[in-house]
Amino acid sequence: MEKTFPVPLKIFYLAAPYRGKTINETRVNVRYAESVAAKLWAQGYYVFCPHMNTAFFDGVADDQVFLDAGIEFLKRFDALVLAGEWMESVGCCAELRAAEEWHMPVYQWDDENEQAVPFRIPKEVA
Repeated sequence: MEKTFPVPLKIFYLAAPYRGKTINETRVNVRYAESVAAKLWAQGYYVFCPHMNTAFFDGVADDQVFLDAGIEFLKRFDALVLAGEWMESVGCCAELRAAEEWHMPVYQWDDENEQAVPFRIPKEVA
């Protein structure tokens, strides 16, 4: 499948909500992120999905450690891809702010068309 990104990028950081109100909601979030990452890989992109790196590590360290690590990881990637209900996630919002501060390209996953599209600030946020 041909790449759809407008510029040659290499490695993408996938940001999507992790925590849920219950362990089952967290499991659904992890599976969703895994699914988006797999679709991006199938389209020929290299993807880092933090959900798959630390899934269910809750309690191993303070939540802030994982949030800080996400920002540190993000520094090493070429672009940020937002997915799911990212606006409701403290971590995703922090990752977006960091990416914008570093002038990193930002894309949003389009579930309907199964592709990453250039990010636009939603009307309700603007």
